[in-house]
Amino acid sequence: MAAYASSPTNLVIRYGEVLNDDRTVKYRLSAYNTYQDIWHFEPNKLKVPLSARTWGMRVFRYVEILPDHRDDELIDTLYNSDTAVMARALIYPFRGDEKGFESSDETLNRVWNLCRKTIEGLNVNMYVDSWTRERIPYEADAWLQQRAHLALDNAPALGEYSIDFLLANRTWPTEWPMYLVAAVYNEWVQTGSLKQAREHWDQIVSMLPNDHLDDASGLIVKDPGESSHTDGDLVDWPPAERDGFEFGRVNTVINALAVYVYRCASRLASELGRNDEARKYFRIASRMNRAINEKLWDDKTGAYVDGLDTGADGEQLGHCSEHASAFVLSGCRVPAERIPRVVEFLHGKGMACSVYVAAVLLEGLYKAGAGTWANALIAATEGERTWQHMIDQGAGATMEAWSLDLKSNTTYSHPWACSPAYLLPRYMVGVHPLEPGFREFVVAPQSGSVREASAVVPTGAGDIEASYRLLGGTIPMPGDQRVDGIEITLTVPIGTTADVIVPPLTGGKGTLMLNGTEAVAADASMGMPTTIAQGNYPEGARRIHGLTAGRHVIVARGADVKDAE
Repeated sequence: MAAYASSPTNLVIRYGEVLNDDRTVKYRLSAYNTYQDIWHFEPNKLKVPLSARTWGMRVFRYVEILPDHRDDELIDTLYNSDTAVMARALIYPFRGDEKGFESSDETLNRVWNLCRKTIEGLNVNMYVDSWTRERIPYEADAWLQQRAHLALDNAPALGEYSIDFLLANRTWPTEWPMYLVAAVYNEWVQTGSLKQAREHWDQIVSMLPNDHLDDASGLIVKDPGESSHTDGDLVDWPPAERDGFEFGRVNTVINALAVYVYRCASRLASELGRNDEARKYFRIASRMNRAINEKLWDDKTGAYVDGLDTGADGEQLGHCSEHASAFVLSGCRVPAERIPRVVEFLHGKGMACSVYVAAVLLEGLYKAGAGTWANALIAATEGERTWQHMIDQGAGATMEAWSLDLKSNTTYSHPWACSPAYLLPRYMVGVHPLEPGFREFVVAPQSGSVREASAVVPTGAGDIEASYRLLGGTIPMPGDQRVDGIEITLTVPIGTTADVIVPPLTGGKGTLMLNGTEAVAADASMGMPTTIAQGNYPEGARRIHGLTAGRHVIVARGADVKDAE
C-alpha cells in the first residue's frame, strides 16, 4: 500500500476467507491463524506517499482496511487511486473453460463453478492439503486434486511434480501411499503418457501394501494402529465422519482400495512390458476381490461389513458402515445380484461421510449405473453434508469439511474437495475414455432428473464437447433407465473416435437418427467396454460406434415422442 496521511495514522488491515454475521472480515480464522496487520503512517512536508506491506502468503477472499481515526485525504486516496492498494498473487497458469459444465440444475452449476474456481485459485506450485494451514501435500489429496485439475485443464506437469515429491516423501496413513499408484494410473488414462510410470516404476510399486498381504487368505491383514501414526488405518477424517466404522485386523476399506490399486499396477505393468509383474498384481487383486465377496458380505443387511475382528479367519464385525460398501462398489467387482442391494443400502445412508469419501461414494454409484442418486447427492440443497451448504456458509473455495460443526478448525481452501469437477463431466454427461488420452472415448449420459447438461473435456487432441437433452417427461431411475427420447450432441477432436450410448426408450426402439439420417446401432452390452464398471448398460441401450472428427447430433425418440419436443 502506498498512501499519504495528513496526521499520524494507524491502518488495521484484516484478511479473511469468509465474513462474520455483521459483514466484517473474519480475520481470526477457524484454523487459528490471525490475519491482521497494523501499518503506521507519518505525515511528511513533501506529502510523499509512504509504503507499507505485508510479508508472507495468505489465503483470503476479503480485505478490510480500518483507519484508527478519520483522515479524509487518506480515505479518498485509498478509494480513488488505482495504485494505492496492490496485491501480488501466486498463481499457476490455468486455461479451464468457464463454460466447461452447464446444466438445467442451478445447484449443480453453482457446485461445479465453486470447484472450478477452487482449482484455478489454489493449484499454486504443488498440490497441497490447504494453503491456509498445512501447506504440505498428502497422497489422497493429490489424487483427488489431480483428477479435478485434469478434468478442467489439460496440464499434467503440476500433478506429475506433486506425485514425484510424494513418492519420495510418503505420509503416514495406511491408505495414503496406495493413492500414488492410483494417481499415476489415472494420469495415464487422462493423458496417454506413461512417462511417469516408466521413470519411477520401482518407487510406484513400493507403495503397494505387499508387507501386509496374508498368503493364506489373500487379504490385507494388519493391526489398525492409530490414524495419526505411520501405517495407521484412517478410513475417514474427522472421526465423526466414519459412520460408526468399526476397526479390525481385516479392514474392508483398506482391502477394497488395495484391490483397485493392484489392478492399476497390473494394467500399468502390462503397458510397460512388465508382463510377469502384470500377472502377479492381477492375481493378487482377483484373489483379494474374491475374499472380500466371500468373507465380508452381510446378506441380511445387503451390504459389506467393516471388516473381521482378529484376522482373515476371524468373525465379521457387527457393523456395516457406508464407507465399507462405498469403497467396495467403487474399487472391486461386486456380484451382479448384489449390486441393487448395495446401491439401495448406500442410497438409504445418504451422505454419511466426509467430503473426501464422498468422491469414492459418488463414483461407486456411477459405476453401478445409479447416476440418478449420485447426481442428487451433488445437487442436494438440504442438510449439512452438501457442497451447496459450503456455499451457504460463505465459502469461496471448497472446504475441508462440510461445516465448522463437523470440524471446528476447518479452512476454506481445500482443492481436493472438488470431486464434482471430474464426476459431472465423466459420469453425468458421460464423457469417459475408452483408451488412454481419450484416443477412443464414449459419451454415455447418466442424466437422472437433470434434463439438460453439457461439458467441455480438455484432452491432448483438443476439447471434447458433449451435451444431452431429454425429450418427453419420463425421468430415468436406477430400476428403470428408460427415457421417452434424448438428443445427444458431441464434437470429436481430430485423431480420436467416439461411441455414443443411447439409453433405452419407453416406446421400444423408436427412431434413432445420426446427423439427420437413420443410424446403425448395436446392443450397447455387446462386445465393447462399458462405463458401468459393475455391469452392463441397461437392457435396451444401444451403441453408435466409431464416430470420427467433427460435430455429430444423435436424436432418439420413442414411439410416443413428437418431433416438436
